[in-house]
Amino acid sequence: MRRDLLETSQLVWQASPLQTSLLATFGLLAAAITPASLWVTKLLVDAVARAISGDGAFSELVNLLILQVAIGAAGAVLTAGQSAVRDLLGDALQNRISKRILEKAAGLEVAQFEDPATYDALRNAYREVGTRPLGVVTQLLGLAQAVLTLSAIGALLANLGADVVPLILLATIPTVWVSNRFGRQSYRMIRRQAAD
Repeated sequence: MRRDLLETSQLVWQASPLQTSLLATFGLLAAAITPASLWVTKLLVDAVARAISGDGAFSELVNLLILQVAIGAAGAVLTAGQSAVRDLLGDALQNRISKRILEKAAGLEVAQFEDPATYDALRNAYREVGTRPLGVVTQLLGLAQAVLTLSAIGALLANLGADVVPLILLATIPTVWVSNRFGRQSYRMIRRQAAD
């Protein structure tokens, strides 16, 4: 499975190193949006509490609200950029793999090409050309993004107390277990559909 993931990642990288790098960069930057938003929310709550007690300034609240809006806007821009780059990378990947499939088909003997098994394998590969490899790489990047976000949120929550982080990790065990189980089954199903 690791070898398949490595080969799939290399295939996507070779289609467009720049777009693959941009997709990863947008994902890493997007991982910081949720923790940043939570941190500013905490600062806002603290500022409101100070304002109620008479110690806070109205300008501090306005600045924090502007910062919160800017973080939300940055998140929207990153999501749109990530989607656009993913689409462009999908097109580049589809063109590259389609060319390889057509070159392979051109090198076949007529008898091989007329064989139903060979024809089905070529059609299956051609049908799955743009979605499967990019989907696998996108899921890997999404997993890395989730780990970074969870780590940052864990660090923020650790400031609340030592008991909070183990409780949160304990609460995520069912979700991780279900995702892992069905993720492996989904990978096996995809692999069986387009093994060639």
